Amino acid sequence: MQVDYEVTSRVVKAAWRRFYGSQEWRLAEASLIVGEAGQDVILDGPMPSPSGVLAQVSLDLARATGNPALRERALAALNSGHRELAENPLWNATLLRAMLSYLEMRSAATGRRAGSARSPTGPMIQ
Repeated sequence: MQVDYEVTSRVVKAAWRRFYGSQEWRLAEASLIVGEAGQDVILDGPMPSPSGVLAQVSLDLARATGNPALRERALAALNSGHRELAENPLWNATLLRAMLSYLEMRSAATGRRAGSARSPTGPMIQ
């Protein structure tokens, strides 16, 4: 069965363009507050973190389509908030799940057991 990822790819590309830039997540496409800073991560709440969901979908799509640029973008976004993730894992479960999924996939591909994350001062995943 041939799977067409075109629609998913367009939605993911639009989401990255609208809600992520300069290594920061934006809560809205256009802010009403001039000079409002973005966030390293968007925390989970009653709903899963949008940044975590987009990272997970991007990693899955990158694997399925063989798109290393998309994978690198998702990993860079996950790493940009590594301090927040280390300090508040409970409020970042969706992002942590995306990281674990990536590490498991990488481990399966290389035949090596997934290693532990690096310190909170350096990148968590590569």
